[in-house]
Amino acid sequence: MRHIYTLGETVLDILFRNNLPVSAIAGGSMLNTAIALGRTGCKVDFISEFGKDDPGNVIEKSLSDNHVSTIHSIRYQHFNTSIALAFLDDRQNAQYTFYHNQPAELPDNAPPAFTQNDILAFGSFYSVRPARRKHVSTITETAKKAGALIIFDPNVRKHHLADMPSVRDVFFENMSLSHIVKGSNEDFEFLAGTSEPESIYEKLKPYCTNLVITQGEGNILLFTPSLIKEYAVPPISPVSTIGAGDNFTAGLIYGFAEKNLTKSRLDKLTEKEWDTLISRGTAFATATCLSMENYVPAGFNPNL
Repeated sequence: MRHIYTLGETVLDILFRNNLPVSAIAGGSMLNTAIALGRTGCKVDFISEFGKDDPGNVIEKSLSDNHVSTIHSIRYQHFNTSIALAFLDDRQNAQYTFYHNQPAELPDNAPPAFTQNDILAFGSFYSVRPARRKHVSTITETAKKAGALIIFDPNVRKHHLADMPSVRDVFFENMSLSHIVKGSNEDFEFLAGTSEPESIYEKLKPYCTNLVITQGEGNILLFTPSLIKEYAVPPISPVSTIGAGDNFTAGLIYGFAEKNLTKSRLDKLTEKEWDTLISRGTAFATATCLSMENYVPAGFNPNL
């Protein structure tokens, strides 16, 4: 399989149910995507930053145990790994409180040596933060120049809404750098100012013409220049929905790698090929919702 890179924040997720802590595991949107891909046999590098502290050691071991390289990640000595407290409600959806202690500037590390066969996924508020913008732009622009396939997931949290006026244009810039934008209906409503899917696509297609919209228990919506389609989601009783969207992204990437579909093939994908890609995303997300982890379980086989 091809080389896959994911770029985003790292946190130690401490999960609460009924206001009691029940687990502490490595988290962060693109970290969840990386571990899911590592567990399914993909060659994956995680590009991020975290501290040389005990939470950071837990995260480093988790990534290593799941076959994810951190050669392009930065571990800092005098700052702490970020912590996220996730409180599950009665529908197993999470409300978050974050604690960050990070350096204002990162060293100018060289980006990976991307090729046209590689895949890069990036996203979340990490990708638009002013203090990280140079770092993110260097990596994404290098990947685009190399011809790699780029997937962006906005992953906007409600507590970010106050900052949206100042960073909305940066989200649009990220979309313009990408070949596929995958997000939730809430993400796109925050960005486009409408909840109507067709209107979302009309407003956002000047930035990226391939949109995948997930809607929780609702149908998945696909918009491309040549295909508009809805996909049903299987009914389940979730254990936790944390990481479901991140693992959908992982499944989408897995499908591209599995079928050896490169950026050069993107505009020529058939309906059947898109069906396979969306089904992989759905399978990954479903398996994650049935697990207490933020990723598909070890040994998960998307082809079963």
